[in-house]
Amino acid sequence: MPPRDYRSRVRDILQSIEAIRQYVAGMDFQAFCADRKTVDAVVRNIAIIGEAAGNVPAEIRDRQEEVPWQVLCDFRNVVVHRHFGIDRKIIWDTLRNDLPVLVPALRRLLEQET
Repeated sequence: MPPRDYRSRVRDILQSIEAIRQYVAGMDFQAFCADRKTVDAVVRNIAIIGEAAGNVPAEIRDRQEEVPWQVLCDFRNVVVHRHFGIDRKIIWDTLRNDLPVLVPALRRLLEQET
């Protein structure tokens, strides 16, 4: 299978952010914590985001410094390797506060590079 280009990886990130948004629509923190399927789906998409971010070449990442590429990769490693030790409050805060602000920067990256 040929390697995917970085635009596909950025689109993967955007699609995962949108999926997370849809999964938690209408939920508060307590409802989120009580719904294991939603937590699992969000964690899976955080892993996808981090994996995709890690596959964006450094020269492209350098062009969009407002995206915390390394933080995305590191967070992926936490959710993949800590399994049951994941702090749901951190996940909730991340999906509510940090992921949505990435969308405009990622879209700009796709527009700049076409």
